[in-house]
Amino acid sequence: MLKQLNLIPLLFLLLSACSKEKSYVHMELVGHEVQLYELDPQRESSESMDEMLKEYRQTLEDEMHEVIAYQVHDFFGESAELGEFVSALMLASANTDLQDAYVDLAVLEKAALKESLYRGVVTKDHIYRLLPEEQLLVVLTLSGKPLEELLTYVYKNSEAYAGIYLSKENGVLTAEVDGEERPLTDSLRILTVKSLMDKGPYAAFFKHADKVAFQPYYFRSRLISFLKQSQEFQEGPEM
Repeated sequence: MLKQLNLIPLLFLLLSACSKEKSYVHMELVGHEVQLYELDPQRESSESMDEMLKEYRQTLEDEMHEVIAYQVHDFFGESAELGEFVSALMLASANTDLQDAYVDLAVLEKAALKESLYRGVVTKDHIYRLLPEEQLLVVLTLSGKPLEELLTYVYKNSEAYAGIYLSKENGVLTAEVDGEERPLTDSLRILTVKSLMDKGPYAAFFKHADKVAFQPYYFRSRLISFLKQSQEFQEGPEM
């Protein structure tokens, strides 16, 4: 049986150790002796935090490298082809569940699409690089001179747009929607992102909108969801 220990000197020792500087002491009874171990709370906390961050990073990496689609073309950053491709995806993904009916035209800023998208598997990481920021979707109704100026601008600068066919013959710009020619000043419902309403060249056109309807969706999230659900982008040798 263990002998009774006089803990008063031990308590005095503990208080003395803690009074010199803020530290923590672990007491352990080994045989008939009490052994003291000084603990470094900062080290214990740091090691725990490092382990937690390591697990978080691994989880995040696994999620970002999830394959969500397969596509068969190379699209280079800031190109008209990439702008048209992403705008078409934007239009297709949004028209499935937009509030306040159908839209005619999707418009983005080509210069904002800096990351190339190559043929093969598409991961979440690819989409996050292509669209670094989440953007709230907005539907604008535009007509008259502001619409004509917008269409002229996107055609002249080969901007990112989809849903409408623009062509010029003998210096005259024409527009077709669903195969039918439409006056450039006719009313169109335009899908875009909120940031283009606030700054940049598009703001000059969008400030004249007849109607603005903010959507309860964000473009990047909607795009990822659409690609994962679309059969067209689920067929590939590596899927």
